[in-house]
Amino acid sequence: MYGMSSHLTSWDKEVVCSWSLKSFYIMAMGKKKRTPVEPIIEEDAIPEFVRPPQSKIIVKVKCSDGQIFSMKATTARQSRIIGELLDELEAAGGDLTKHSFPLPKTIKSRIFRKILPWLQHHAKDTDAESWQLTKRESDIPEWDQAFMQSAKDENVFYDMMNATDTLDIKVLRSLCCKCVAHSLRGKTVEQMRLMLGIESDFTPEEEERNKLEIDFLTRRMNRLL
Repeated sequence: MYGMSSHLTSWDKEVVCSWSLKSFYIMAMGKKKRTPVEPIIEEDAIPEFVRPPQSKIIVKVKCSDGQIFSMKATTARQSRIIGELLDELEAAGGDLTKHSFPLPKTIKSRIFRKILPWLQHHAKDTDAESWQLTKRESDIPEWDQAFMQSAKDENVFYDMMNATDTLDIKVLRSLCCKCVAHSLRGKTVEQMRLMLGIESDFTPEEEERNKLEIDFLTRRMNRLL
């Protein structure tokens, strides 16, 4: 052994020394694990279709008389019923822009044509703004007052209110009810019946007794106040 080492050159000794140190380090520390290389995403692997935002998608609804209306998906989703139809098709992987969603049989085009401008006007309302519209003690905004009055002038107000219930348009339904409550304020029973088209089913004797009871309760309340 000593004879062999005597024949090693200085360069051979450096190589042997470096390998000895490397072997000692591996035994002491263990082999370092290689970090896996992250896969490279090829351009062909990127999906060709990226779903656009709801504000860019145009959907169609079909009334019971065959009339079709187009609107943005965000506008249509103010109706819970229409929103559920859109969700069902999306869950099935369908294209919202290639279908006409049928509305309930009671929804005629002349009524939905009146509702659509309101949906478009309030499509960008925040949750806080929608909640403010439905508050019982809050005033009806000027734009909505004009909208309600135009519906009354066109004799479609009560049909529109029924349609908001059928389509479950919560905010518009609340506004319609609030508008009716404001219009009935300070009216007598007879005036309310005339406004709402309600016929009395009381006999003349029952009507007279009801009036006496109402007068008595009114006088008593005035004394307490």
